[in-house]
Amino acid sequence: MKVYNHLYHNKQKFDIFLNGTGIDRSKQALIRIHSSVHTAEEMSNLAGEISKLLPNARIIGCSTPGVILDGKIISDACLVSITLFDKCEVESLFIDKSKNDKQLCADISEKLIKGRSGFLLVFLPAGFTRGIMLADLITKKAPGVKILGGAAGYKAKKSRSYVLEGSNTSEKAVSAAFISSDSLFVYENFVCGADSSGKSCTVTKSRKCCLEKIDGVSGAKWYSEFLDKTELENDPELSVLFPIIWEDGIQIPYFVKYEHKKEERLELSCELPSGSAIYSGYFNPQKTLGEMRTVYQELKQAPSELLYAYDCQSRMIVMHSCAKWEAEQFTATNISGALLSGELVWRDGRNYFANFTFAAASLSENENAHIPLRSRDFSDSSAIRQNNVKAVNYLLASGNRQLNEQLENQQNKIKNSLLRNEALGLDNQFCYLCERENIHLNKIALYVLNNEKMVKLFVGRREIFEELKKVYGNVTEKLNEMGIVHIYSYETSSLLIAAEDNIGTDRFEKIAEDTLKYLNSISLNDVQLSYQCAVVEDKNEPLHKAETALQYGSEHNIPFVKYGRIADSIMDKTEKIHILQVIRDALSEERVVPYFQGIYDNAEKCFGLYESLMRIADKSGKIYFPDQFLPVAKKYNLYELLSVVMVKKVMKMFIDSDIKVTINLNVRDIYDREMIKVIFRYLNKAAHPENFIFELVESEEVTDYQYIKEFADRIHEKNAKIAIDDFGSGFSNLMHIIRIDADFLKIDGEIIRSICDDEKCMQFVGIITSWCSNQKKQVIAEFVENEKIQSIIEEMGIRYSQGYYFSKPGPWETAAVQ
Repeated sequence: MKVYNHLYHNKQKFDIFLNGTGIDRSKQALIRIHSSVHTAEEMSNLAGEISKLLPNARIIGCSTPGVILDGKIISDACLVSITLFDKCEVESLFIDKSKNDKQLCADISEKLIKGRSGFLLVFLPAGFTRGIMLADLITKKAPGVKILGGAAGYKAKKSRSYVLEGSNTSEKAVSAAFISSDSLFVYENFVCGADSSGKSCTVTKSRKCCLEKIDGVSGAKWYSEFLDKTELENDPELSVLFPIIWEDGIQIPYFVKYEHKKEERLELSCELPSGSAIYSGYFNPQKTLGEMRTVYQELKQAPSELLYAYDCQSRMIVMHSCAKWEAEQFTATNISGALLSGELVWRDGRNYFANFTFAAASLSENENAHIPLRSRDFSDSSAIRQNNVKAVNYLLASGNRQLNEQLENQQNKIKNSLLRNEALGLDNQFCYLCERENIHLNKIALYVLNNEKMVKLFVGRREIFEELKKVYGNVTEKLNEMGIVHIYSYETSSLLIAAEDNIGTDRFEKIAEDTLKYLNSISLNDVQLSYQCAVVEDKNEPLHKAETALQYGSEHNIPFVKYGRIADSIMDKTEKIHILQVIRDALSEERVVPYFQGIYDNAEKCFGLYESLMRIADKSGKIYFPDQFLPVAKKYNLYELLSVVMVKKVMKMFIDSDIKVTINLNVRDIYDREMIKVIFRYLNKAAHPENFIFELVESEEVTDYQYIKEFADRIHEKNAKIAIDDFGSGFSNLMHIIRIDADFLKIDGEIIRSICDDEKCMQFVGIITSWCSNQKKQVIAEFVENEKIQSIIEEMGIRYSQGYYFSKPGPWETAAVQ
C-alpha cells in the first residue's frame, strides 16, 4: 500500500509528478481529490483528465476551503491523493441525496459494503443534516466498518460546494468508496476537546434541526439562560464558542445557530432526535491535549502505511491555532485530507457525525508496517490556549451575574482574543486580513525565525516569547518612526509588517531589508537569531506568495527575497518526488540500511573499529547514498527520523558485541530528544558501552559548545567514547576540543589527501598528532586512498587509517569479511 500526494496546479506538473512516482498506471487505485480552486464543472473536467491517465482508479472527493498535506493546512489549493493497494479492492458509488436515510444506508450497505470487512469513505453534500442517523444506521447495518469523511466544505457559499465520484459532480449527491480486504488494518479516532459546562438536559421536542423544547423549556430560552440573553443579542457569535454536547461519554459537539428573534427554538447544524441527552459545552485546551496524546500514542502502535485526516472548517475559523497545531503533529508523515463542514468519525465501536473535530485514520495491509511518528510533548497547552481563553473567561465571568463590569467587557475580550497575539504583544495575521482591504495594505514583509527550535532549546519554550516581545517592541518603535504603523505577529513567533500605497516600493524594500539586518544582529543567550524575509507587493494572496518566496529563499540560500523578482522557471521535480517517496517508504518499511567501513589499526595490523554509514533502499533493493537523499530529507523534516532509525539499528546490532563501532551524529541530532532517549537507553543495556564511539559531525554553525560538552560528559559517564569528525574543517578551535574532551580526532580527508604534496598540510597533521599523543587521544586519518598516503600516516605515528586503500563501505556481512 502506497499513497502519493500532489498539489495540483496544471496538467504539465501533474505529469511530472506521475513520472516521478513511477506509478504503474494500470494498477487499481483510489484517488481522493479535494479542491478550493475548482468549480463543480472544472472539477468534473479535471477528474475526467486524471481518469484517462489512471484508467483503473476510483475517484471520489469534494470541495473544501483548504487541504491538509505534510502537516499543514493549505488554503486555495487542490489536493490529488493517489493510494495504490497490493491486496485491497476498491469500489465507489454515487447516490442521489433525495433518498431517505434508510435507502441511503441500504445502497451503501448492499451496493458497496456487501457484507465485507473494510474501510468506508463517505462525502456528503454541504448542509447535510441527517448525519447522526446515517452514521448510526451504518454502524448497525455493517458493524465493525469504520467511516471517515463528512459534509463537503466550502469557501463562501454552500451553493458552490459539491461532491465528486468518477467525473460526476453534484451539489446534492453523496459519494462513497469502500476499501475491502480481510488483511486490511484500520485505526481511527478523533480529537475534539469538547467538554460539558453544565448539567445533563433532555431534548423533549425536536423538529428537523430545531430543538423546540429542552427539559420542557423552549430551546432558545434554555440556551440564552446559560449564556445570558443580553450578551447573545449583543454578540450572536458567542454561540460559535459554546456548542451543544451530545453523548455523555464521547461528548460530540454540534454547532449552534442562535437567533434571538426566534425565541422558541434553537437551531443546530444537524438533526438531533427527541429524547437525546445534551449539555451546554465549550472547548477545553487540556482535554484537546489529552485526546491528541491518546491518538498519537495509539497511532504509533497501530499498523500503518498511510494517514488520512479530515478537520472541521469551523474549527479552523474559530480555533485556528488549535487546528494548525493538530496538523503540525503529523509533519514528516504522508498525512493528507481536507477541511469539511461536518465530519464522520469513529470511536469505541461506533460511527458518529460531528462538528469541530479533527479525525485521523491509518490504513495498512502489512501488520508490521508503522509510519514513524516523532516523540511529542503534549503537556504544554500554550499553542492552543489562545483560541479557548475567550470561552473560559466567559464562563468564569458568567458565574456571578452581579459582576456587571466583567460582563460589559466580555465582548471586547472575545474579539481581542481572536485578533491579538498576547504572547508577543502584537495584533495577529487575522487582524491583518481584516484590515488589509479597509486600509488598502498592498505591501508586506514576512519574517520567519529559521532557528526557532534551537532558540527555544537554549532560551526556553516560554521565555522565548518574552524575549521576542521585547525585540518586536523595538522593531515596532523603529518602524513607527519611519511611518510603518501596521505591524503584526505571524503564526506563533514570526513577524509581519504591511504598508499602504503612500509608502513607495523602493523605500519599503529598504525598510524591510534594514529590519532583517537588525533582527539577525540579535543574540539571545548567545544564540544568534536567524531570520529570513520575503517582500511581496501584490493584493492577490500576498501571504501565500510570501510563503512561496520564503521556500524559494530556503532552497537557494537567499535570506531576503523579493517575490516579484523570483525567476518564473519551472524546476524539474521528478527526481525529488521520487526520492521523497523512497525516504518515506524506507521509514515505514524498515529500509534504512546501515553500511560499515573498516578502520585499520596500524599498531595491531587489523581492523580495529568500524564506522557505520547510513543508506536507504527502495522496494527493488536499490541503494541510495546520503548525497542523494539527505537534502530532500532535511527539506521535508525527515532527517531526524532517518537518523534515529539508523542509530537504533546500529546500537541494537552491537549491543552484546565486543566490536568497536562509530556512529555519526550531526550537531542537530544531539538537540533532538528522541535521539538522546535512544542513545542512553541502549547504552544502559550494552554489554560493552565503551565500544560505542559517537562521531560529532559539524554540518551547521555551532552556537553552544557548552551543550555539546554536557552531552559528551554524559556519554563518558556511560563509558562510551566521543570522536570529532572532519577535524580541520569544523571544530577548529582547540579550546573547544579540550573542553569537549574527545577520545578520537578524525582529521579531515581533504587534508590527508594533500599531505603528499602540501608541506603545510603535513605540518598541520604533525602538530595535531603530537598534541593528541600528549593528551592520550587517538587520531584517525580519513581518505587514505593509496600506499603512498598510508606510508606517511604510519611514519607520523597515526594509530588509525580509514579509506578505500583498506576498505569500501558495505553491508555488515561484507565489512566483517574484510
